Amino acid sequence: MVCHALLFTDVTYRERIYCQVRINNVCYKINVFSAVEFSGRLGNLMFEYASLYGIAKHHNITPIVDEGCKLRTFFKISAVSVKPLLNLKRYVEKKGNVYEENAFKLDTKYNWTLKGYFQSWKYFIDNSREIRKEFQFKENVQIEATKQFQEIIKSKNIINVNKHTFIAVHVRRGDFVNNQHFVNFGYSSANESYINNAMTKFRSQFSNAFFIFSSDDIAWCKNNFNESNIAFINKKNSPEVDMAIMSHCNHTIVTTGSYGWWTAWLIGGTTIYFKDFPRKGSKLDKIFHSTTYNLPSWIAINFKGIPVAVKAIVIHYNLFVIKGTNRLCMTLKGASWSKYILILILTFGLCQFILKNYNEESVIYCESTNSTVNVNSDEPKKKSAIPRTYKKYVKVEFIGRLGNLLFQYASLYGIAKHHNMIPIVDEGCHLKKHFKISAISVNPLVNLKRYVENKGNVFEENAFKLDTKYNWTIKGYFQSWKYFVENSIEIRKEFQFKENVQTEATKQFQEIIKSKNITNVNTHTFIAVHVRRGDFTQQKFVNYGYTSANETYINNAMTKFRSQFSNAFFIFSSDDISWCKNHFNESNIAFINKKNSPEVDMAILTHCNHTIVTTGSYGWWTAWLIGGRTIYFKNFPRKGSKLDKVFNLTTYNPPSWIAM
Repeated sequence: MVCHALLFTDVTYRERIYCQVRINNVCYKINVFSAVEFSGRLGNLMFEYASLYGIAKHHNITPIVDEGCKLRTFFKISAVSVKPLLNLKRYVEKKGNVYEENAFKLDTKYNWTLKGYFQSWKYFIDNSREIRKEFQFKENVQIEATKQFQEIIKSKNIINVNKHTFIAVHVRRGDFVNNQHFVNFGYSSANESYINNAMTKFRSQFSNAFFIFSSDDIAWCKNNFNESNIAFINKKNSPEVDMAIMSHCNHTIVTTGSYGWWTAWLIGGTTIYFKDFPRKGSKLDKIFHSTTYNLPSWIAINFKGIPVAVKAIVIHYNLFVIKGTNRLCMTLKGASWSKYILILILTFGLCQFILKNYNEESVIYCESTNSTVNVNSDEPKKKSAIPRTYKKYVKVEFIGRLGNLLFQYASLYGIAKHHNMIPIVDEGCHLKKHFKISAISVNPLVNLKRYVENKGNVFEENAFKLDTKYNWTIKGYFQSWKYFVENSIEIRKEFQFKENVQTEATKQFQEIIKSKNITNVNTHTFIAVHVRRGDFTQQKFVNYGYTSANETYINNAMTKFRSQFSNAFFIFSSDDISWCKNHFNESNIAFINKKNSPEVDMAILTHCNHTIVTTGSYGWWTAWLIGGRTIYFKNFPRKGSKLDKVFNLTTYNPPSWIAM
């Protein structure tokens, strides 16, 4: 069996060495070229490893790191460590902060080494869940970080952490300020104005906001920020301990640098970043892409931290007030003192106009309840108490069964977060009965702009170009992972089954394995097999282009899993379970026989490790929730059919899934 490997290094010398690598208790011979070390400090190393992982998984090859990889000392990374290797093809990044699609087009006949910084979330966004596991701090780091975090909150007399919202503030200065070479190249460091305005934004959202600062120039921070709801990490810790301390927070303010980037990514929550990096027109600016570096859901502060309304006043004051008043007085030949009175009046009016528009409420009116809903409150308020919020809303018109509903909600969530808007669902949303989704439920709404999907299975970029001056409703199936790939972590939280569903699913899963005399689940690898037939075998669906996978495909997929896992065990779910039983009867197969709700069946299957998908959105979501490896039916839809013309395979199935 051939094992292809992907090694991430900054190559400084090459050494011809032959080695063997043991993976999953199987020994593979690998002939590759080796390197000494990763490039850069902690933030850079994390980008390099995460991108290594994402690129390797995309190509279905094995990520490998050199022995002595620094990240191993404080993270629980899983990549195999080996001595220097030889015969590696080499991919060299062209620019340090620009996503390169060619990194996803490696020839998998060879083993590869990557050289570069690879600082883009796009390299590993499909593997966000795994990367979070890879970047779990080791126990000694986590224990020290927890100890220091508790010391910090104790020093501020905080007894109950649940009553506070903690915001990590990472301030990168150091070489970005003191090294003239970096400054000339275009590196910029956020000033106190930006940080203050970012803190103000969080204070406006959380009355209990508490800020924890970490910096390579903590003295500068203490000189500029001294409010009572601020604390500083004073100890001279290792970078990983500081990062682990901040990971106890809920949200993040980032200045500049990859270290702050990863702090924010590990924390999750809301992230505000410094928009004026790098310096416009600089050499660094020419090789830096903010859109592929900063996550779309992160919030940029404008005008060096000054809010948009204030910026508008500053820009337009001279044009509309000073110059306008001078011209008016010259035309009317008024007294000099009248000019100043007019300036005061116009200044006041301009400020009122801009601030009113900046703070304009995005209020949704509920037809049946005559009330408004404030997204910042759990309770509806009477119409007389109009809530104020800075964000607009977007909702989806649900259609179809469970798989369709899951696509629609996930896409709603992704589209809303992309626009920094708020996702909303109608009261009675079916998904709320079975999943822990967070979107606010409201009665039917009016005064919404409407976006209608053109094709049902094709990703449409226009859905990411909504005019955020309006509230929106979106209509369509939106069946593409691209709508929500940047929010995968949040979507997994949204699609946690409620306790009653999960309890019943766990009970039935245990009954299944008990019926097969399996006493220890850890000794087996479970593969979910979802077989969609039903309406897909009806003639009108067949004519349109729907196809149903046959037993040959399923057998081949099972054979592939058996070749990878000697202890493979398959659990079938289907809308035609009798067909499955007639075609598959090996001892390492079980069937979900009870007539459960679709949600319970899906929850049972999520106890598995990997998936075989035939067709349909239900099987798609089963596979997505399980994670692991997924094999899907390549011959869907029928080539040349009407459905084929409105179906895009590449935007429907994630790139890491295996077609058969």
